[in-house]
Amino acid sequence: MAPEDLAWFIFEVPVSRQSAAVAAIRAAGFGVVRLMCFADPRPDPDATVRAHRSVRKRRKPARRVVPALDTYVFVGLEDAGQVHLVEACHKAVERFEWMGAPAARLSRIGVGWLMDPPRGLFPDTAVPRLGQVAGPGEPAFRAGDAVTLYTHAFDGCQGEVIRITRGGRVRVQLHGAMFEVEADPASVALSGSGLPKGTRAA
Repeated sequence: MAPEDLAWFIFEVPVSRQSAAVAAIRAAGFGVVRLMCFADPRPDPDATVRAHRSVRKRRKPARRVVPALDTYVFVGLEDAGQVHLVEACHKAVERFEWMGAPAARLSRIGVGWLMDPPRGLFPDTAVPRLGQVAGPGEPAFRAGDAVTLYTHAFDGCQGEVIRITRGGRVRVQLHGAMFEVEADPASVALSGSGLPKGTRAA
């Protein structure tokens, strides 16, 4: 069975237990992809470390903010009945089910989006596969195609494709204005991250 035909489950794993968790899951016969998520570029005020200074003895240790680092593992399941076996060999928390092969690397923000996708971006029965939009091959849309937007602001509104970028993003004309959004090839629609935030006017 090809990786893109599997149902993948995203698990959050402590950094110190990542290797042990992957080894245990592989020993149970599951397909596993280890996914190291890099730190969010926006510092987390709750994640701090002490930076001791030796200039003066009475000066208190300074606290500097460092971005948090999370680790995730994709577990490939050929059928839904294998879920309990995964839970038996590893105590990670199931976050989100995903169809299609997982990307080799995602940012922390990207994995957060996969685990908790914004409502209204995609129909429940037509979630796009990872890497399908930006990967090689024929684009799902062409200039002039009529499409439907799935966003918080313009959910269900009709638009027209102006052009498609190499990165898999599409410029759409909507009510006289142009926006750049991400294509959803599964439902022949477009998705954004909530206009106007997350989009750029042409």
